[in-house]
Amino acid sequence: MNIVLFGVGPHAKRIYLKYIQKVDFIDKVLIVDLKHRRKAIEEVVNKFDFDYELLLFDSVIRDDEVLSDVNRMLLLQKISDYDINHAIISTEPKSHMMYIDFCLEVGLSIMCDKPITASIGSNTEFGSQKLLDDYYKIVKKYRQSNSKRFDVMAQRRGHEGFHKAFDIVNEVVCKYKVPITKLRIMHGDGNWPMPNEVILRDNHPYKYGYGKLLHSGYHFVDLISIFLRANKNAGLNFDSRELKVSDYLTSDFMAYFNGDFYNRLGKEFKNKERKEIFESLDVLDKFGELDVSAIVDYKDKNGRILTQAVLDMSQSSYSRRAWFEEPKDTYKGNGRIRHEYVEIDVGPLLNVKIMSFQSKEISEEKEMINSIGSLDHFEIDVFRNDKLIGGKPFERILTETRNKDDHYIGQNEQARFDILDRFFNNEPSDATLEDQEETIILLSEFYKSMSKRFSTKNSLYDVEIHVKNGNKLLKVGKKHEAQYPNGEILNYESIETAIKRILKTDLNIEISNPQKIDFKIENGRLTYIYDAEVSCPKTLNILNKKYDWAIWEEN
Repeated sequence: MNIVLFGVGPHAKRIYLKYIQKVDFIDKVLIVDLKHRRKAIEEVVNKFDFDYELLLFDSVIRDDEVLSDVNRMLLLQKISDYDINHAIISTEPKSHMMYIDFCLEVGLSIMCDKPITASIGSNTEFGSQKLLDDYYKIVKKYRQSNSKRFDVMAQRRGHEGFHKAFDIVNEVVCKYKVPITKLRIMHGDGNWPMPNEVILRDNHPYKYGYGKLLHSGYHFVDLISIFLRANKNAGLNFDSRELKVSDYLTSDFMAYFNGDFYNRLGKEFKNKERKEIFESLDVLDKFGELDVSAIVDYKDKNGRILTQAVLDMSQSSYSRRAWFEEPKDTYKGNGRIRHEYVEIDVGPLLNVKIMSFQSKEISEEKEMINSIGSLDHFEIDVFRNDKLIGGKPFERILTETRNKDDHYIGQNEQARFDILDRFFNNEPSDATLEDQEETIILLSEFYKSMSKRFSTKNSLYDVEIHVKNGNKLLKVGKKHEAQYPNGEILNYESIETAIKRILKTDLNIEISNPQKIDFKIENGRLTYIYDAEVSCPKTLNILNKKYDWAIWEEN
């Protein structure tokens, strides 16, 4: 079997490349990514022993929703040449739609990372609705396509421990025909980004109006959907849902974990962060959320609450990060520590607690032990009203650890491998596209509620573009004041999309290879600084009255 892998980011490196190496039925991998990442991709993939070929596109297309005709034909030819029928989509989620659209068009079976899509400006009313609209658009196209299956890498759906917990709850709910009364879910991932990382980060970004919910939080919203199936199995379907949401932003965090705080941490942090960030926190108010708390009431047709779900998801939580500079591995090598707690009540009959508390990073522990504080801690505590429903009044279940000699593979990682096995072997799975409906509805509703905290502006920040043409650099100006081409980034577009629009509408030029250089904050306004290259050199044509002149200067 030959497959196509879209994107070699941190998740693909940790899961998909290891899986491809492990199995013996994948012969060749067509890797689709961006040209500027060639060196980084080869450095990672060459550590593995499997046959691959790179097909790299210009980074100017990274957030398009549809492939260009040229790129589509290049990709289609490779798919045909290698008789590829299966695709893994593991790019930054803003780019998912483009590759989902292509795969459904040509009839490939799809394994897609969560979230299925990520709307730019998710925390606006428009962006929150687009999350849901995109989902239904994809479902419709999938049903009309020749694709045999579409699975989503929501690994709690493949986790043996959650399967066991669900079975215990489901048995009581179905036997006594009563619903889950309370579902409490807490997760802290110890993902402590430095302030400059909040502004600059492209993997798991905040600058596009989404954060924890579409990062690791997706899995815990999905847990609500998973456990609600017990109610459904007992014929206890909800008729409506009401929710309350509170978000905690990066600007909230930095108001108190500020420059003085970093200086108190010692020389590793002292005077390394840029002061202008702390002096202009308002520029971060429409960035994505760091933490989210929510209460969801599921009600019957009479307005009575069937189940109340309580979510508390945090990236400002306990971390082992003790350094300022961001390491290469930001996925699992940057101080991230998992603290996970799930509690399910079935009234006075049953209480199930699921706990997973780490105190160490992967690099610090080799031995696989299932105990509190260890890497692979995962326990289920079951409390039964035994005189009514039978069984033991208390039972502790420690799920099995499956270890590998060559690398750490924890239970969440094993769950991902199991989901991949079912995908490639065409076995039944509950991690399908259509199983995600309630999860996507909740995400959309959460963001819709969060959109009301701050008024939405037409643009959130600006971009300054250093356009190169060989050894020359483009300068523009008004009268005698020289500057670089610049403009506002609208709240529904990515920076790369804005760069294309600004240069086309202002100067009628097309560019390639846009690359982030830095940022600056002046007069309370955030500006990203990018390099770009002219793709088709043309005579400069000033179309915007904000410029009087434009010239190419020797760089």
